[in-house]
Amino acid sequence: MSIFRGKRKKTDSDLGSFFEDYEVPSFPGAINEVLGKIRHEDTSNSDIAADLEADPGMSVRILRLVNSAGFGLRHRVEDVCQAVQLVGRSSLESILISLAMKEIVPMKSRPGFDSIAFWRASGQRAGIAGRLAARLSPPDRSLCWTAALLQDVAIPLLVDHMGDRYCAILETWTEGEESLDDLEREEFGFDHAELGRKICERWELPQRLAEAIAEHHAMPTIETAPFRLVAMIRPSDRGTDVEPVGISEMITAAASIGLDQEICTTQIQEGLEDAKALNGLP
Repeated sequence: MSIFRGKRKKTDSDLGSFFEDYEVPSFPGAINEVLGKIRHEDTSNSDIAADLEADPGMSVRILRLVNSAGFGLRHRVEDVCQAVQLVGRSSLESILISLAMKEIVPMKSRPGFDSIAFWRASGQRAGIAGRLAARLSPPDRSLCWTAALLQDVAIPLLVDHMGDRYCAILETWTEGEESLDDLEREEFGFDHAELGRKICERWELPQRLAEAIAEHHAMPTIETAPFRLVAMIRPSDRGTDVEPVGISEMITAAASIGLDQEICTTQIQEGLEDAKALNGLP
């Protein structure tokens, strides 16, 4: 028997009620402080590095990501100060957001929701989007990487808040033909992309990032390809070295907007390698 009761129109109160009933987790204070400094031009790189070095665990995780293939550095970086200088503030902001995600987003598995598969798919999207952006729109690489990583950030929060009710929607989506956002709007009056935008605004993340997350299910163009194509990648319960669900659909969609399939395939494989560094973080 279907749990859905027919299509509903979104009302302003639909999203508002979520935040009335559920407390969205906050970014760790240390990460929030560094993010604030990154966004102020008057703050020196050495000041930012000093704050990061005060947290040895965070420093180790930053260096592990910076030294992964995805950042394309020619030589291994051994200290945080050098990392800040080489990767730039935009990329550092993306790294810190990803670290905050792993700390604060509820990741308890339930029937219909595999937290390990969810995080693996998020990392794979980020890796592939970063590689595509490096070819199509290099200045937007960090934005695309972060947007792909966070595009489904509302899903584990919905699982945490709605429990079995939302997990039933995930199971229906996995087993059927309907899109997840259609199923969500039928049941709640909003979808995870719209909720993701509001969550990003609560976290005071850049507006461009919030907008990219809200629109990640829109039809891709060459300009938006890096983060919209990867929306087709779905979590899988298979191992980390297997091609994730949705890759063939992604390549077909890439070809439809004029993106060379051979280039796309190469970027996918390189992006999947990049994702291993992110997925390996504790």
